Amino acid sequence: MAIIKSKGKGKDRRWVLRYDGTPDVITGKRKQLQKTFKSQREAKEFLDQISFEKAGLVTSLSTKKTFLTTTPFKEYAKKWFEGEYFQNVRVNTFKIRRFYLEKHLVPFFGDKPLSSVTADDVKEFYKKLKVDGYATKTISSLHKFLSTLLQSAVDNGDLEINPMSGIKKKPKDPIRVAQPWSYNEIHQFLEVAEREAKDVMYDFVLSSGLRQGEVFALPWYNIDFERETVTVTQSVSYDANGVPELIPKGEGSHRTLSIPSYLVAKLEQHKRIQDMRKEQFGDHYQHDLNLVFPKTDGGFHNPNNIRRQLYGLMKKAKVRRITFHDLRHTHASMLIRSGAQPKIVQARLGHKDIETTFRYYAHLWPNADQEAVKVLEKMMAKERKS
Repeated sequence: MAIIKSKGKGKDRRWVLRYDGTPDVITGKRKQLQKTFKSQREAKEFLDQISFEKAGLVTSLSTKKTFLTTTPFKEYAKKWFEGEYFQNVRVNTFKIRRFYLEKHLVPFFGDKPLSSVTADDVKEFYKKLKVDGYATKTISSLHKFLSTLLQSAVDNGDLEINPMSGIKKKPKDPIRVAQPWSYNEIHQFLEVAEREAKDVMYDFVLSSGLRQGEVFALPWYNIDFERETVTVTQSVSYDANGVPELIPKGEGSHRTLSIPSYLVAKLEQHKRIQDMRKEQFGDHYQHDLNLVFPKTDGGFHNPNNIRRQLYGLMKKAKVRRITFHDLRHTHASMLIRSGAQPKIVQARLGHKDIETTFRYYAHLWPNADQEAVKVLEKMMAKERKS
């Protein structure tokens, strides 16, 4: 069975073909495969080809062998990236991975045929990255991206074996243990920030745990003053030249969080001051963005300027120097110290899975094991009495 469906609009429109692969030699079951094309015609031509192959009208082995030995890595990777991969990731992820493809993978593997890529080639690629001074996290990200590419080639029947399977020691993300501020440090910092009228945004992050891009892109209509909630629906990312781009989140990534009453009052006052500034700027203010925390003219903040401001306030407050993202970690640590369960922390931070939450914050639940045993002990005692 085969189905052709279109995805996207305009120049980004692609045609996705889902079809049954060859039966497994052991189980006899067919695995459903997927390929993406730039036009419906290409999808139909490919479907006709595999239909002919199944009917014995085309020597598929010969065709496949020719394809594998002649298609350069860069050609296959580009076609896969702009087609199949484009359909399965967010816009921001697509942009980041495009940089990986053009900056690292294509220059290294280039004209080498796809079928000729070996585990040793991949190891050599990692070695070069390390020699060039790239961080462990960057190498790990490239490993995941390359693995996805090669596995897709296998799943689509374009490659017989994934060379990554021959690599036993794979790059892993470094685990950065969060070092949040204490309540004392939070108080010292906010006291100094308030004196300089720069406290609202930082207080907001400490009370909500939003990511930097989510804070910078937060519009006023996503704050419900009556219900005392904030809804996250978009973020902002910056290209290599620092140009901002608004990135809407998929509906599945939206989240609504409760915020403290005192913060709601702060935001109301913040809005009144901002409205006066809008009147002063008139048409020179970027009204269309309607941001809660914009720069003076209503546009997106420059992360570098905020970093300098943050470090300056920390120095004056005489607290440990941490990053903007560590303010989010501090929020998580306060939740945990207040007794919040892991699933609540996961939901507020917007983690895709609970494993991510535990990877960063498991050490902040030091008594979790003891508490679990105590609960179990009480239940056992209750059962014995009954």
